[in-house]
Amino acid sequence: MSVYDSHRGESGVRYVDLAWEIYDHTKSSCRRLPKRWDRYGLLSMVDLADRLQRYCVAANSAYPTNQHEAQLRRDCLIKANMVLQDLNTLVGHLARDIKKARDLQTRELPEKLTKEKTEAMLQKWGELIAEEGEKISAVKKANAQQFKKLPPGPAGMPEAEIEL
Repeated sequence: MSVYDSHRGESGVRYVDLAWEIYDHTKSSCRRLPKRWDRYGLLSMVDLADRLQRYCVAANSAYPTNQHEAQLRRDCLIKANMVLQDLNTLVGHLARDIKKARDLQTRELPEKLTKEKTEAMLQKWGELIAEEGEKISAVKKANAQQFKKLPPGPAGMPEAEIEL
């Protein structure tokens, strides 16, 4: 069944799409920078972006039927937010390193990577990270309301009856 354009709103799963956008932007941006910078954080930035999108996909693929499963979903969202904040820190360090390389007028940065291009790249990273943080926070709040009346244990069984 289709929905009229006028009745469409923003999807609650936008955080998954944003995680993929962050991953793609991180990979393409890190490819533009000098290869010798890989050991100074570029590879860990790509790894963090990969982990971010995996945690977001994992959280989105879990539909809780009890409180325990709801907590597992929340844990994935918390881990995604932690990875996002770590990625934000590394982007800040990268911005500082780029500025330092430009100020010293070294030849570390390729000539085709102009000041405007690097500023646009860092600006887009910042916008994507900020929006992703807002979306993850909104999903956590919505999940807390949506799943608060779920039964405590698996398939509605009380916790005491669960055998490990």
